[in-house]
Amino acid sequence: MFDDSTALVAFRERAVDGTQDVHFSIWENNRWSEARVLVPEGWIPDLTPTAAPALDARDGRAAAAWFTGADHDPRVELSLSSDAGHVWQIPLRLSEGRPEAAVAVALLRDGAVLAVWQEGTQLLLRRVSPQNDRGPVTPVGESRTPFDLPQLTVLADHDNTAPVRVALAYHADGNAMATVLTLPPLTELAKGDSVCACGQATAQLRRGFELHGTIVSLNAVEGKAVAKIEAMPGVMPAKTMAFRAEAANLKSLTAGQKFLGRMEEREAEWWLFDVRLLAEPAVRR
Repeated sequence: MFDDSTALVAFRERAVDGTQDVHFSIWENNRWSEARVLVPEGWIPDLTPTAAPALDARDGRAAAAWFTGADHDPRVELSLSSDAGHVWQIPLRLSEGRPEAAVAVALLRDGAVLAVWQEGTQLLLRRVSPQNDRGPVTPVGESRTPFDLPQLTVLADHDNTAPVRVALAYHADGNAMATVLTLPPLTELAKGDSVCACGQATAQLRRGFELHGTIVSLNAVEGKAVAKIEAMPGVMPAKTMAFRAEAANLKSLTAGQKFLGRMEEREAEWWLFDVRLLAEPAVRR
């Protein structure tokens, strides 16, 4: 549920051909939107039903994490949305071993994400920064049987310099279990990020204007990109315009690629930064 009374759900739905992709639907204008595929995987599980995806929402942002065995490659993946679930990024792989199906996810105040899953007997935690940096995988518990119905709840992250406290609850071997995870402060967690935002407020982290666009052309030598951007109400109409950008923000882009980013005017030029690739939602089959 978001502050404006819209809501978001994510689930697996079985198609006629047996595939079970992750779908999502948004409650707005007093109705649920048509369910759409978040990321087409084409996974046909050996067992039905499969574990549901984990979902969290905060300040207009959303995070979805799930287990998939698509392509005979068991893994846990994470996708993020900055517009209440309307558009999702290309997923990041979280797991490094052979994970179990149950996953939990939570959003932190600074835009980072925490995710927990099981590999073998260990419960593992990983943080993903606002810049999509994947932190180390850290054991946070143990369960000798598959754990079920996991939930992560942020208890305290309001102070940048105080420890972050998160509750992890789940069922294992027929018993309800709960533990409180104490993590370093937000400023400490952010020290290894690509662009450390240590000591800055959330509003300062998100400088410039957020935009959705499609790359028209690139000139990596000159550090420039031309993009067709969608309208930004109260800021700028839809248009095609040129941007300056650092090499790190250009290397993952190609002409025709849809992206999410931010733009800022610097010395009479528009700069593009915080570029993230987007996955196009597919129409339900």
